[in-house]
Amino acid sequence: MSLWRAKRKYEANQGLNETADDALLAIAILQSESDEFGVYTSQEVEENLKDGCEILQGIHDAIENPNEVSSYYLALADHLRTTGRKQTTNQFSRDLETATTALAESSESLRWESGLNKAKQLLQRVEEFTSETSKRNVDHMRGNLAGGAR
Repeated sequence: MSLWRAKRKYEANQGLNETADDALLAIAILQSESDEFGVYTSQEVEENLKDGCEILQGIHDAIENPNEVSSYYLALADHLRTTGRKQTTNQFSRDLETATTALAESSESLRWESGLNKAKQLLQRVEEFTSETSKRNVDHMRGNLAGGAR
């Protein structure tokens, strides 16, 4: 893999990782059941929930329409479905639907929804996957640089 491609993959992983982390923070804010959002505005919480919903919707799309999504989302969907608690495609799809519905509803109401527990679990796994993949890409870039590859 070229250095350029490794860098692009690293940046994509980091972006997805940060977005998942922000969505998890928004879920934690709603879980506290306080009307105060601390240093965050209600608009930031809403946006972070919507962004989390988009991530999980992308994974759901990868399962439902594999020919219409990026290979990255296909790999992510396959990893999440087959690691840890292995699930059938239908079970995993239902979990994603539950999570995306809860995120969408919570982004509008800014209230805790029961499906957010499932969203939280899935986003934590997305964050773990992207973090691991980013570390591998960094190691690969270091190897290329140390070996003199361009």
